[in-house]
Amino acid sequence: MSERTQHRRALDLYLRIGAERSIVELQELIADDPSLIGMSRPPALRTLESWSARFNWQDRIGELELEAAARDHDDQIQVIREMNERHAKEGVALQQKGVERLQTLPAEKMTGADAVRSIVEGARLERMARGGADVSREGADDEIDLSSFTEEELRRLAQLGDRRATGAGEAEPR
Repeated sequence: MSERTQHRRALDLYLRIGAERSIVELQELIADDPSLIGMSRPPALRTLESWSARFNWQDRIGELELEAAARDHDDQIQVIREMNERHAKEGVALQQKGVERLQTLPAEKMTGADAVRSIVEGARLERMARGGADVSREGADDEIDLSSFTEEELRRLAQLGDRRATGAGEAEPR
C-alpha cells in the first residue's frame, strides 16, 4: 500500500500533538472529527498503529525534529554572531570616545579615570565580542585614582590601550 493523503494528514496531526503524542490520543482526536484527515469515518486504533509502522512515522518524526533542532541551532548561531559584531563595534566606539576625550579636554577639566575606563572597557568588550578571552575584573578597583598621572602619561596610556586593542604598534609605552 502506498502512502496517501489521509496517511500524510494523520502523520501531520500526530506530529502536531507534540512530544507526549500517542496513537491513542491521535485516534481520539480523529474520532472527534474524521475530516481532519479527509475521511468520513475515523480509522480504528489498530489501523492507525498499522499506518504508523508501515509509513515509519516514528523515524520520520525523529528526522523532522532533528531538522527543526538544527534550524533552531543555526538561527541561534546567527543571532550570536550578529550580537558579537554589534558588541565589537560598540567596544571600538567606546575606545574611540575615551581617546577623543583624552586628546581634546584640557588637563584641568579632564577626569582621566573616565577616559581610561572607556578605553579599557571598550577594548575588553571588543575582545570578548571577537572571541578573545575575557579578562576577569574580579578584585579590580573600579575607582582607580589617576590624578597623579600627568596629561602626557594619560595620553600614552590611552595610546597603549588603543594599540593593544587593535594589535598594532609598539607593545609598551616609552
